[in-house]
Amino acid sequence: MRYRSLPAIALATAVVLCLNGCSETPQQRYQRATEALTEARDARQGAAETVTERRRALARAESELEAARDKLESAEARVQEAEAAVQDSVDDDVLFRAIQRALLDADRFDGAAIAVGVGDGVVTLNGSVPDAATGEAAVATAADFPGVADVRDQLVVDKAAPAGAP
Repeated sequence: MRYRSLPAIALATAVVLCLNGCSETPQQRYQRATEALTEARDARQGAAETVTERRRALARAESELEAARDKLESAEARVQEAEAAVQDSVDDDVLFRAIQRALLDADRFDGAAIAVGVGDGVVTLNGSVPDAATGEAAVATAADFPGVADVRDQLVVDKAAPAGAP
């Protein structure tokens, strides 16, 4: 890759020398050949510098990648520790209160009548919601709580209630 321009330069030089070979003196041919050699050497030097520069950039990128991997590994370890702490502290009563509070406090669920039940980390949502999107949001809200093993959606869309109505 670094010497792609050299064959092109050599070919161009050969063509020029061949075309001009009959009318040039030996001194002129020598001058042209040395100029072509100088150009080829300069091109090689430029290519070598580019390769060196790219290798340095690659080394920096590899170092940054390794640092990012270390940071990710550390973050994953903290997540595992935090998940273990959640599992040690969670019980069905804690989940029930946290999920019920989240559903009651969110304006999005004002038009819904949702009852929460929790058993062995499985959350059951019963009641009615004004539309399917509100029901999906309630399920997603419950599923987001650490310690929830599963969410059973037993919500019914109340077609008679206008969306957003209390």
